[in-house]
Amino acid sequence: MSNSKTVDTQAHYNKLSDLFLAALEQETITRKDFLLKATEGDVELLAEVEKMLAANACSDLFLDNPLININLALSNLITDDSPSKVSIGQQIGKYTIVKELGQGGMGVVYQATRNDIPDSKPVAIKLLRQGINRDMALRFHAEYRIMANLEHPNIARLLDVGTVDNGLPYFVMELVDGCAIDTYCKDKQLSTEERLKLFIKVCAAVQYAHLNLVVHRDLKPNNILVTADGNVKLLDFGIAKIIKSDNLYDDIKLTQTGLRVMTPAYASPEQVRGGKITIYVDVYALGILLYKLLTDHLPYEFNGHTPAEIERVICEQDPTKASTIIRRTKTTSTSEEKDNKRLAKKLVGDLDNILLMAIRKEPERRYSSVEQFAQDIEKYLKGFPTIAHRDSLYYRANKFILRNKLFLTITILIFSLSIGVIWQTTRAEQERTRVQAQRQLVEARSKDVRDLTNALLFKYNDGLEKLAGATKLREEMITEALKYLDRLNQSSEQDSQLQYELAMAYQKVGDLQGRPFRINQGNLSSALESYKKSIDIFQ
Repeated sequence: MSNSKTVDTQAHYNKLSDLFLAALEQETITRKDFLLKATEGDVELLAEVEKMLAANACSDLFLDNPLININLALSNLITDDSPSKVSIGQQIGKYTIVKELGQGGMGVVYQATRNDIPDSKPVAIKLLRQGINRDMALRFHAEYRIMANLEHPNIARLLDVGTVDNGLPYFVMELVDGCAIDTYCKDKQLSTEERLKLFIKVCAAVQYAHLNLVVHRDLKPNNILVTADGNVKLLDFGIAKIIKSDNLYDDIKLTQTGLRVMTPAYASPEQVRGGKITIYVDVYALGILLYKLLTDHLPYEFNGHTPAEIERVICEQDPTKASTIIRRTKTTSTSEEKDNKRLAKKLVGDLDNILLMAIRKEPERRYSSVEQFAQDIEKYLKGFPTIAHRDSLYYRANKFILRNKLFLTITILIFSLSIGVIWQTTRAEQERTRVQAQRQLVEARSKDVRDLTNALLFKYNDGLEKLAGATKLREEMITEALKYLDRLNQSSEQDSQLQYELAMAYQKVGDLQGRPFRINQGNLSSALESYKKSIDIFQ
């Protein structure tokens, strides 16, 4: 950057700072007029000062540190996009930089020691990166504001906050000496029960955040560290969201090209689609995390997928059961094979159901809270019944029908048209010899069913089709007719004529229930069942 550009930028910075501070001294009602006069028609300058004032409106959330607020308001004006210039051994406030721990989109994290307290524990310093835009600056400050309000033994603590010489803000956090939770479980060779108990500690931290109206949104192994003594620490609230907050942070843009800011493997369907963010997002991510801890696998495969393909998998593909994925895992030794069989046996049932409930596609069908999720795991550990259960046959069938309406419509048409053909080809093969007593009984019932089908299904129903308000009556008529037909069908095997009458009656009922292109109840699954009964009789 040239010297002249540096001078111009600094002069612009100073002018904005002066205007910003002067505007703060004005009453709210007169502030707009003051700015219009002070900026002398400079629309861009006016807009920049107003952005600063909007950011300052959140000052009560920034630990009452006005210096930090001013730098937040001005951070979007810095044009140098190089990393923050901090060297090993440099002092930042009361701290001395020891080494760099890592870099992210918003800033750089360093390990440091405190100068004014002998033998103090190392700390982590997160320094805002230069050249970031306004949204990224707001995210940085949102993270430390969130951490300032969270005091929990399983959440890394915020210790201090300040600015470096060039005005960039930083905050100081507890330095967690540990490893990612999945690595910890593998290195320690924890049993399934031990992993579940460790996971419950994670749930306690996340539930505490939820009670403080914070959704983490990026729960994954690397953001959950475990110390050598088994203590869990939740980290990185960089993309966390305040629930039901009316402040500026709700408008922070968190999108990138292709996929939004998230970890796809742990992102819920509503996250990848840009839907409403609720605590169910964290419930889902915790479900994926527990799946990983118990199986060392993820329920979905993303390798080589495009963002669009990843979104489709997350939103549409059914997850593989944990027990199933263990059974499919290839082993290299007999002992590994035995271990996998034991693990699969342990996962079948309750644990499979718990995991699948946590990662259901529909948010409202997951656990209602992280606390409920943890309680179900505790019930499993104590041998009590869990609330998690497999999707019912009715639910899965209904979802199948909704996904395949066209296919089912065509299938019903084929069934309907096939009935006559099947009858013609099988009628000659039916048994014709009947005992006289049985004939008399069956013929009497045959007359009953003919009267029933002719009167109710043909004569009266045809008249009811065009009669307004008759839908309920037709439903009751069909229900009662089916009951009678089912009873009669139990004793019709000895009479082909009666079976023919029954088959035609079932066909008529199926038409009323869901035959396309005519007035029907719209009940495709019931229609399909009635047609099947008709075909079974013909065969």
